[in-house]
Amino acid sequence: DHHYTNPCILKLDWIYPPGETSFYLFYISDQDGDFDIYYRTYSTNGFSEPVAFTSTNSDEKNLRSNGATGLTWEYDGKILYSSIRNDGGGPYYFTDAVVVDSGNCKKPVLEAIPNGTIGEKYLAWEKEINDSSRVMLSQWDYAGDGWLRSGCDHSQRPRPGQYPLDNDHRL
Repeated sequence: DHHYTNPCILKLDWIYPPGETSFYLFYISDQDGDFDIYYRTYSTNGFSEPVAFTSTNSDEKNLRSNGATGLTWEYDGKILYSSIRNDGGGPYYFTDAVVVDSGNCKKPVLEAIPNGTIGEKYLAWEKEINDSSRVMLSQWDYAGDGWLRSGCDHSQRPRPGQYPLDNDHRL
């Protein structure tokens, strides 16, 4: 028997009129031995066959989505991120996975994207540093088109200017 866990939906509400695909259903499964990420598209014809999104030698864990365009997950102590894009009206594609942070990282979560809006904002995760758990936070850098590399440790009060968050978002 195979296991299917961590279901996530990417629904491209900002596409109008809707195309052939209504949404993407992502999940983690051990159908090929280790736990990898798969997805199926849903359209008026029903679900597609499963497509391997990752195929690695170790297990992917804690798959999460923002509901619209972004996915994050844990792999070998790293936090990874990928999104669906459409550059200049061309075909939709998934970006290559990027490492947001590495070294004893786990349980990522993306800020949910409300219906009818686009874009990333925040990504949080746990990180173990010197036998102590920390809550890390990264903000999307629109100018650089990626996550700010200096994930802020919000287990302690940030110093002024340490991280570009307004006072209402500090823990």
